[in-house]
Amino acid sequence: MAEAETGALKYEGALRATVRRQHEAATLRAVPLPSAQGAFPATRLPWVFSLVMDCQALGRDLGRRARRGRTVLVSGTCSGVLRLLAARHVADEVREYMAEWAGLGRCSVEQAEALWVREYLPLLRVVDVPVGPLYADERARVDVLDTVAHPYGDPDDVPTAILALLIDAPVLSTDANLLRAVYGHDFDWVAHAEWLAALRAGGDLGPLGEFLNSAYLLTGGIAMGTLGLVARAVEVFGWPVTLLVLGAGALGFHLLASEETKAKMLRTMKKGAAEGWELLQALAATSGQALAEMESLAPGSVPVRPGNYDADALLHRACLHTVARARSGHVSASELSEMLGHLDLPHGEKKVRDVLRSDPAFELVGRGRFQLGQAWVRCAAPDPVTT
Repeated sequence: MAEAETGALKYEGALRATVRRQHEAATLRAVPLPSAQGAFPATRLPWVFSLVMDCQALGRDLGRRARRGRTVLVSGTCSGVLRLLAARHVADEVREYMAEWAGLGRCSVEQAEALWVREYLPLLRVVDVPVGPLYADERARVDVLDTVAHPYGDPDDVPTAILALLIDAPVLSTDANLLRAVYGHDFDWVAHAEWLAALRAGGDLGPLGEFLNSAYLLTGGIAMGTLGLVARAVEVFGWPVTLLVLGAGALGFHLLASEETKAKMLRTMKKGAAEGWELLQALAATSGQALAEMESLAPGSVPVRPGNYDADALLHRACLHTVARARSGHVSASELSEMLGHLDLPHGEKKVRDVLRSDPAFELVGRGRFQLGQAWVRCAAPDPVTT
């Protein structure tokens, strides 16, 4: 048992070292651009986390980028594990704060603007946030935020709070009033404001996801290749001949191979299986820790609560929640309807299509395909897309 734990720790250290090297390599890669229609690239990774940004969070990250190099927020978004969303009003405030951000980065305004255009603008999605649907307790907190005279009021941040609640996404901010509205009054919003450590763990999920994909492709490729060879042999020679050849090969190896050769092969197979298991344990432990840290940032809201709620409002919220996590990035009404198959409420293709077409939070980025939010780089003059 102790030996297995030692092996897992050995691989965990190696994984973390490899993740660091992957992050270093990622700083040299170009930032991916959305398509001409404004569609963001799909991800092959097993995890996707949407993050709701406010101006403070964007400014702090840009300042950190100017001082220290590319940040985990940018590299994680480039890898596909993170998606950056901002309410429409945040886009309108950027120019107002650029000089302040340059001060945080100890650089000129021109240098800050160049970084913004090159590394942040292509990654950000602007969302026209719907008014609801919110649950009663969420609505009460948002109403407080929407009250100028209230000590916890800040109406400018209402769209950001609503967006985070509707899609159950972490809101990255140091604004106490905004965080209270999203997470509740009992939440430790001071600790949450120091979200960099958890975000760094989330960024690690990009390389870790690539490792999982590689392992799947390797083992799946070997298995599928072997099955493919057998299937081809059956197609050409038929089952009787194929089984006869396979059986003869196994019998020949058993009769002709020396006991030493058999023992050596068995030891090699056992060692490979043991090391593979240790590697999987280390990968699971490292990924699990990173996932837990990322999930701790989310408000914990759910798209469908048990109780007597309006079915159309629940479907609306479930659509927002699901599209925010879709690995494909954009979905059709048919695909989304199928993804909502677990819901105990009407979710037919027509009803889903009506939600996608009517809610301004969804952006049409191809023939019948919708994503959450519009590419910020296209906000000034978006090109029309036909249905």
